[in-house]
Amino acid sequence: MVTLLVMMCVVNSAAQRHFLVDPNGEVSASRVGLGRGRPGGRRRPGKVPGQDGNGDAGGPIVQVAAGSLSSMVLKRDKAVYSVGSNEFGQLGDGSTTNRHDFKMVMGGVKYISVGVNTSLFLSLNGTAYGAGLNLNRRILPSKQEVAITTPVEITTSVKQVAAGGLWNGFLTRDGDVMVTGFMSVGNTSAGPIKVFDKADDITFAPYPMYLRDNRAYASVEKHEPQDAKVILRDTNISTLTGGKHDVYVVPYNDSNCVMEIKSTSRVLVGVTKAQEPVLEIASGDEFFIVLTQSGDAFTLGSNRFGQLGDGTQNDRAPDNAYKVMTGVRTIAAGWHHSLFLKKNGNLYACGRNDFGQLGDNSTQHSLKPLEVLSARPAFSWEFVWTPARGDPKPKEAKDVSCRMVTSSLKLLIMVLILCGTSLVT
Repeated sequence: MVTLLVMMCVVNSAAQRHFLVDPNGEVSASRVGLGRGRPGGRRRPGKVPGQDGNGDAGGPIVQVAAGSLSSMVLKRDKAVYSVGSNEFGQLGDGSTTNRHDFKMVMGGVKYISVGVNTSLFLSLNGTAYGAGLNLNRRILPSKQEVAITTPVEITTSVKQVAAGGLWNGFLTRDGDVMVTGFMSVGNTSAGPIKVFDKADDITFAPYPMYLRDNRAYASVEKHEPQDAKVILRDTNISTLTGGKHDVYVVPYNDSNCVMEIKSTSRVLVGVTKAQEPVLEIASGDEFFIVLTQSGDAFTLGSNRFGQLGDGTQNDRAPDNAYKVMTGVRTIAAGWHHSLFLKKNGNLYACGRNDFGQLGDNSTQHSLKPLEVLSARPAFSWEFVWTPARGDPKPKEAKDVSCRMVTSSLKLLIMVLILCGTSLVT
């Protein structure tokens, strides 16, 4: 009864202060809205990710992507939300300010890819857009700006985009691989240049690699996109991916091996064998995540920031992979952080977080996966309230509730009397 009466008092007010009341009775107050991150800590309540940027809106997450120090998600309503490092505008939010909570940056998108300091967006009509570091023409050769903070159109008729380090790649509907970025042969055109044809799949993280007729091609000697040579053949390759230093191939054959190509020697070696078919692999800086068909996610490699999610900072060898989570739909890896999208639609993250790349409204590293975005309906109510004349501005939620009851005491007593009278009659 008292809770209902307090709610009545709050609704009957002017829009000056904002409050969030959740089903547990927690109240949070802010002048500028809720969920806006700040370095080194969190606002009350402890977990309200995305409220300021509507990260909880837009329906279920359909894709996750991790850059070196940033993260992005694509929602079912085709909207993209970003968080983390933004030195060169790679979050695409029109600024170069780091973010610690997810904010919507673009709509009408069907696929995203995040590289070292660049982000690519593929629209529903096949147009590729980019934001971030434009040094050496990595985003758009016709642009002179070093930092592109709002997504700009790059090229059309694209079916896949791949953000990388020195280069960004675009796979056209005709199978041509187009590239922007540093080219030793020179790039004086106003847009991407063609470096490969008849490709089925591409990855540019960090080095260009292409898939054609179940053969993997990579730049073996000069690391140039146009110098790709066959590095793996005679196997049914289903996935190409890469991290900061290494490039990985997942062959879909009987051995279920995850193959690694060392960027230093370009030697093909088997990294690990799964007991069931590998569905996906994500690689960061000397660590990677393996997702099996049953939805089990395993991590191994470097664990300096807790990116393996095992609660420690101890590295793990290939024969000691950690089963970090079950029921996982898809994965992504940044340089030192990991993202796990579960089948129930909830997004978890762990590892490095000094730029807010985990999206949990803090800058604290996490050794275990944290739920940072939820697919559950937000059973919360937002109210506004103007303090009475002479009433100090609220600073803490518990003080707010007390002052609301105090300032509305007469109304509460009247309603209680009326309710009591009704019960008697």
